Amino acid sequence: MLATYFGLAAGLTQLVGYLTYYFLVVRKEGKEAEPLTWFMFAYGTAVLLVLEFDTMVSDAASNWTWLHVGEVLFLPLICSSGAILVAYTIWRTHYNDTKRRWLKEWIVDWKTVNGFAFGVDLVLTVLYTSLWVIATFFVVKGWLYEALVLAFLAASNATTFPNFVPILQKVWEKPEEEDARPWFIWGLAYIFLLVPTYSYAGDGVAWPVTWWPGDWSLSFWTFLALMSYPAINAVMHTLMGVIAARPVRKDAGEVMNAAEWKHTRRHSIAWAAGKHLW
Repeated sequence: MLATYFGLAAGLTQLVGYLTYYFLVVRKEGKEAEPLTWFMFAYGTAVLLVLEFDTMVSDAASNWTWLHVGEVLFLPLICSSGAILVAYTIWRTHYNDTKRRWLKEWIVDWKTVNGFAFGVDLVLTVLYTSLWVIATFFVVKGWLYEALVLAFLAASNATTFPNFVPILQKVWEKPEEEDARPWFIWGLAYIFLLVPTYSYAGDGVAWPVTWWPGDWSLSFWTFLALMSYPAINAVMHTLMGVIAARPVRKDAGEVMNAAEWKHTRRHSIAWAAGKHLW
């Protein structure tokens, strides 16, 4: 029952995070949600929801109580629909301003860091989708099935890192365009999610008796992969909040981050000394 309450708390906290983000960033003058990261969030969470929805529904039906149904379905539905709505709002705003159907931020240069991250995310998405198809529709049993599930979880977890590359880069340069509070809220949601994940993933695990990873069972590796999802997301969302919360300096009504202030100060000193650094 404790795991159920924590699962519901995780879902509700996710919802609060999205509502907060919508009003403090998406609809706030002077703020700008990063388009490429939210595009990857949108299609990534949507694909995972489609792949796992039948399993989640079966799990909810096996123990039909509103609390259990909410625990199983609420968070993934909120996570997917919230990301899609943010990405759609970014696209709609762009289209209303430019009448172009494709955002320029979605046309990536594959030689840049963002382009490389986008490419890695696409490859991982195709990989874990293919693994899911093989494990689901082909006759795969025993250790091979467990290995495919483990590979699927590892690949889907790995997509978290390239997803965050564009937005981390943007927030490092312009922290004033993001708001830290939604990211801290989302980090808390994934901390809550650790409890039901542990309760579900720890059932039937062959726990290791040595510290040597080569002796660990596939079930324990799967347990680690399942626990990695909320753990990685808790760290990455909290990291975003920390970077976005960095202090900025207000000067003549404008907000500047540390790098901009240092650059401006160098020019001021050079001008005073009769030198020009351009």
